[in-house]
Amino acid sequence: MKTIVVLIGFAASLGSPQDGLLAARQLYAAAAFDEALAELSRLAEHDALTGDQRREADEYRLFSLYALGRVAEAETAAEILVGRDPLARLTDEQPPRIRAFYDGVRARLLPQLARTHYHAGRAALDSKDFAAAEEELSVAERLIRESEDTAVADSGLGDLQVLVEGFRVIAQSQRAAGATRVAASAPTAVNARYSSTDVDVQPPVVLDQAVPAVPPSLREQVIRARRAMVLNLTIDASGRVTDAVVIVSLNPVYDRMVLDASSRWRYRPATKSGVPVPYVKSLAIAVR
Repeated sequence: MKTIVVLIGFAASLGSPQDGLLAARQLYAAAAFDEALAELSRLAEHDALTGDQRREADEYRLFSLYALGRVAEAETAAEILVGRDPLARLTDEQPPRIRAFYDGVRARLLPQLARTHYHAGRAALDSKDFAAAEEELSVAERLIRESEDTAVADSGLGDLQVLVEGFRVIAQSQRAAGATRVAASAPTAVNARYSSTDVDVQPPVVLDQAVPAVPPSLREQVIRARRAMVLNLTIDASGRVTDAVVIVSLNPVYDRMVLDASSRWRYRPATKSGVPVPYVKSLAIAVR
């Protein structure tokens, strides 16, 4: 106990986050778990904590609570850790029981977090922040893959993976299109084509976009592909599809069926300053 008292006095006299973390580690190593938690509570109020320092502090809060048998609070601490960085894992330096406890909480949260990142990616895509959309959807894709390696069952993850992959491809292609766009004044030629990278253009609105059903003979194969079909459609100023290109294929036969159907699709055309203009639209088709 004498050593603990000395450590507490030492910690309280120091003001830097690194000193606070050092004190918390020493207290934890000395099995002074309550005192470690008190030091970590003081440290949490520090404005200068870096991201790595905050994670380390959160980890030691989890370790101390678990060591004290305060399981419900330890679970909350683990949830905070996972929520801040769902891709991070505890190192092998930690005891197997703590790692198993943390991994169990993480496995339970992975499907929910995958959906959160998916919705964040869709929101970024809608606001035309394609880099952010691609990043969020890539995280969602990885979380889905890691979810499938756990014992937690979630029947909706297969459908979610199809959507995530399709929209990630769209975000990636739109970001690439924006990066290669040559800086110039807005095009005014009659045959100019716009896309979602043009912020001053209202995109086309669907009037008739009937997607053909997958034939029974192809259904199992298409579903087993577990991805979305992605098309780039060129929609003219009258709202008709004049060109359709498959970016991500599902099945050659079904691809052809969708391409044939696209010639019959109708849209309210895109507009620029109220004038109808041609537009290249990316479309993801998920088959469930």
